[in-house]
Amino acid sequence: MALCKRNLVLTDEEIINIILKYIDENIYNYAVMIDGEWGCGKTYFVREALIPAIAKYEEVKPEEKKRRIIYTSLYGVNSVDEISKQIIVNTYLERVGKAKGLIQTSSKIFGAALSLLPAFGIDIDVKDLSGKLSELLQVKNSILVFDDLERCDCPLNEVLGYINTFVEQEGIKVILIANEKEIGHITSQANQELRYLVATQCDIKLEEKHEKSRSAKIAQEYHVRKHGQQPPEQPVQIDINTLQKRIEYLFGQNEAYERVKEKLIGHTIHYYPELPKVLVCLINGKGIDSNLKELLQERLTFFEEYMINEGHSNLRTFQFYLSKIQGLYDVISKLESEGQQAFLKYIIQYCFKICVAYKSGIYKYEWSSNEEYGFKSIGRIDVFGSNLNFRFVDDYIVGSALNISRVERMLVIYENEYIKKDNQELDGLRKLELNWYVSTDADIEIAITQIMNALDEDKYDPDVYTRIINVLLRLETIGFSKEHIPCAVSKMKINLGKQTSCVHLDRGFSLDPESEYKERYVSIMDELQAEADKKLQEQSIDTIEKFLSEADNWAEDLYQYVRDNFREVADQTGFLSNLNIDHLIDKLSKSKSFDLHAFRSCILQLYGTPPIEPALQQDGPRLIVLKDGIEKLDTKGLDKVQLTQIKYLLLNLDKAIMIYDQSELEPAEENIPSGKT
Repeated sequence: MALCKRNLVLTDEEIINIILKYIDENIYNYAVMIDGEWGCGKTYFVREALIPAIAKYEEVKPEEKKRRIIYTSLYGVNSVDEISKQIIVNTYLERVGKAKGLIQTSSKIFGAALSLLPAFGIDIDVKDLSGKLSELLQVKNSILVFDDLERCDCPLNEVLGYINTFVEQEGIKVILIANEKEIGHITSQANQELRYLVATQCDIKLEEKHEKSRSAKIAQEYHVRKHGQQPPEQPVQIDINTLQKRIEYLFGQNEAYERVKEKLIGHTIHYYPELPKVLVCLINGKGIDSNLKELLQERLTFFEEYMINEGHSNLRTFQFYLSKIQGLYDVISKLESEGQQAFLKYIIQYCFKICVAYKSGIYKYEWSSNEEYGFKSIGRIDVFGSNLNFRFVDDYIVGSALNISRVERMLVIYENEYIKKDNQELDGLRKLELNWYVSTDADIEIAITQIMNALDEDKYDPDVYTRIINVLLRLETIGFSKEHIPCAVSKMKINLGKQTSCVHLDRGFSLDPESEYKERYVSIMDELQAEADKKLQEQSIDTIEKFLSEADNWAEDLYQYVRDNFREVADQTGFLSNLNIDHLIDKLSKSKSFDLHAFRSCILQLYGTPPIEPALQQDGPRLIVLKDGIEKLDTKGLDKVQLTQIKYLLLNLDKAIMIYDQSELEPAEENIPSGKT
């Protein structure tokens, strides 16, 4: 009675009732199998629900009709003698009243349990127990439960034949617990390379039916008539599918299992967990924050439906998820932000999707470089990449690494995207990103027009440009106009030219790795970033040159600019590369001591310690030119303090030049006063 369709799944109570009827049935002898996927909770159900229910059912029977329950795990068992030893240990310990909590053993602990028997005055010859079990034990008044059948290392025909003796000869009720589709797979992996070698031998005659084509038959008949004999046999080309079929034919255990199953197993009950009930029990377990428990229980329907749709109702996966989401909750719950709760609720569901994909073996880690978030496909049922993915979650699930600063950045992005919805243009882009595949062509064209109009009016933050290019490229691949991209890029360049501060186009945004337009996307974004850098460079040159045109305090203002815009100067625009060195030397020769001191502070801030920042790496030759020019200055009109500042500036420049020439900074002289810090 295979009940595998979702709408025919039996409840725990229904399965218990079926088993109770089975143990009292006397029409014929057979075993019952409870079949379920790994991790679905069938062992938990058997030990925590089924066995107690059977024990309670047997308790009310007359003493002579009561049966004890003996649970045995076959995990790792490699001989039927091991099984016998486990049953003997369980039975004798129970008989002497010491089996409370010890009647459920596996191959990993039976040896230790067996060594305890002499302490109870029990002396057993444990050799060749399988042939003497019925003599040693009165097992007719028992119900045997054998778990982990598919994980047994014993040859399949041996273990099933052994179990069959209890059923047929002793009339004992036997309940088997297994993931039926995996039965025989573990033992079939032994000597796999030798099996492949045997299966490739062409002189082994297999009962393979290969119907020859009509043309092949005609060619064979022609050869016989002409030469009076059959044509020589051609070497057989064996492809991988044929090889697998040969291995199954020669060594496969499926056929052997089916033959024994037909004789041994009368009913197969397909176990599927009552997910809502089981998930609540797991959520209410120890170690989960009470506030998080409430958030998780609100999403029970989501958890259940997603597990069913993905074909992965694995409770061990859910336990793994609980450990991960608790760690993420501990970090996110401490962040103070308007969008914190909404972000947390999204992460609760996103984390679960990634855990299911990871544990089911279909997850691929496809983050690269500085990518931090993006729209990607998750699992088997999402084909359009409509899920907003966050790298920090993936990193924590796969490698247990949690970058807190990245979590904070992603919270800001999520908040700007989904909480602060005062931007109508951004809402239109978001709808296009998430719903293009269920929209009409006309609706999409309207949305594209709205995006173009918003670009004309410079209503988008440059951070959004990556997403606009992504969605336009995606639409182009399915047939929309190729003119949209160059049009949008042109408008974006105009807007970037209006920026008055450093622009870093959001490289944290990640495309789906399967995107066929990824190289083109990167090329377009490089083009836009280059335009932004060019405009910034021009603005930086103008700004710094303006400082040189000031009178007193010019260097004070320049140093303040360097401090306020350090990352921009160090990573993007540079410093000495934006200055006319001759003009600078002349300015220094006429500067008062406080401006000389402030300029020294600029040199120390930018070039004083390794490593040299990216935008400053081209300034080495200019430092040398600047030093040479200062050394040649006519200093006759300078006072003593100015001369002292010039002296220390030259020492500071020497130190900066040395950093370019060697990998490690040599100790600076202690008597050189530093500039401003």
